[in-house]
Amino acid sequence: MELSNLNLSSLAHLCRQATDRYFQHQDFDDSYCLELFRRAIEQEDEMAWAVVIDQYGSLVKAWVGRHHSFAVADEDQEYFVNRAFDSFWSAFSRNPRKLSRFNNLKSLLQYLKLCTYSAVQEYVERRMPPRHVYQSEFPVEAIAERVDSISSVDDNMIAGIVWQYVIAAVKTEQERVIAEDFLLHNMKPQEIYDRHTGLFAEVAQVRRIKGNFMTRLRRNKQLMTIMAGLD
Repeated sequence: MELSNLNLSSLAHLCRQATDRYFQHQDFDDSYCLELFRRAIEQEDEMAWAVVIDQYGSLVKAWVGRHHSFAVADEDQEYFVNRAFDSFWSAFSRNPRKLSRFNNLKSLLQYLKLCTYSAVQEYVERRMPPRHVYQSEFPVEAIAERVDSISSVDDNMIAGIVWQYVIAAVKTEQERVIAEDFLLHNMKPQEIYDRHTGLFAEVAQVRRIKGNFMTRLRRNKQLMTIMAGLD
């Protein structure tokens, strides 16, 4: 039977089964869940959207509770669950066809998790004194690992968001080269120097600029929130 011909009740049941198998690391068919999201967003089917919230609300609630800043927020988990789904919906409402960029359940849930973490972090940053806001303790090298891992996920939207933050932090041509060669191609300082001998005086300069740049990325709270949301 064509997915478009499935009634909502059957589709919801099959999507729930697929989601359970996904989290159990078993083989699954995520086409049912993609169809559910398609109806909810592209067709603006309110009943399908209600099913999405019902199926993934507990997952979003768990993400809220695990966020480092939730403990100091003066709202309950349900508040942030609602904000996360609102943010997810808004991301697609202006251009529903954008959903087609997400062609598997994993990428959709990663983006929903990103919306969840951002909802908590942004609320705390607006309402709480700076000393209460979670400061990332990710090691510098972990940024490269996470950017590299996201590039392997079939999710250009999330990768694009991450890269926008990285490029926004670039101040010089040397930093741009290091950002691309190190974060995208995992090149070592010696390899970067050998490739751009006219841009750097010595390998030590590459290491110094790279270290300063990566430290600046680590201090970007919004970028670190997104990185945390991709675990």
